[in-house]
Amino acid sequence: MNKLARRSLEKWTAAANYSASTNAQAAPFTAMPKRYAFQKATESPKDGRSYASVAAAKPQQPSRPAALHLVVVTSRDEEEMEDQVLGRMTKTFDAKEGWMKVERVWKARDRKVIMGFETAEEGIKATDKLVKGGTGLVVEEVKNRDPILFLRGALSVNTDEDKVKALRNQNRDLFGGLSSGDDRITVKYRKRARNPHVAHVVIGTSPILWSRITALGSVYIDLQRVKAEY
Repeated sequence: MNKLARRSLEKWTAAANYSASTNAQAAPFTAMPKRYAFQKATESPKDGRSYASVAAAKPQQPSRPAALHLVVVTSRDEEEMEDQVLGRMTKTFDAKEGWMKVERVWKARDRKVIMGFETAEEGIKATDKLVKGGTGLVVEEVKNRDPILFLRGALSVNTDEDKVKALRNQNRDLFGGLSSGDDRITVKYRKRARNPHVAHVVIGTSPILWSRITALGSVYIDLQRVKAEY
């Protein structure tokens, strides 16, 4: 073999070796097969849920706060404005005693200050304290409308009275510890559903009972468990 042929063979061998080493280094970065990529994408997460259920899941919506029990306070002295009324209330209530929990206080028009309570009992205690304390304030309770709930897919065969009775008997934990003022539930009306054997029952409850039911999201009624929505 002459020198020219030997040099050509050496160049060809070097190029072949360089190509082989380059492919070996790039091997880990090759694209994965389509079937394997699909399997990885649809693989169940570590918590056991499927990929489809995770993708279809909706973010949990925060519960809407129930209506507060409102008490309107004003002064007998027509010269006193909201700030003076609020000052009298502050002197009457001692927060350090811890006997009352006020959810919200705000000033309104016509020299009025409004206090919001979670339960009717808290409002009654505040009213008694203001009236019997000789503060010179006028206290008036505002009657709010009870918040409503939709019981989806309840059986239509039973009457409204039967449904209220079933709610109380089958969900005793919801009514435990409620006062007479907060232990109330009424059927407002029914909405037709696609299934003629069921209906969406609209009920009105006290604010604290509304909060308990919406926290669970469902109740037992008749022979099944139904969703409670607002």
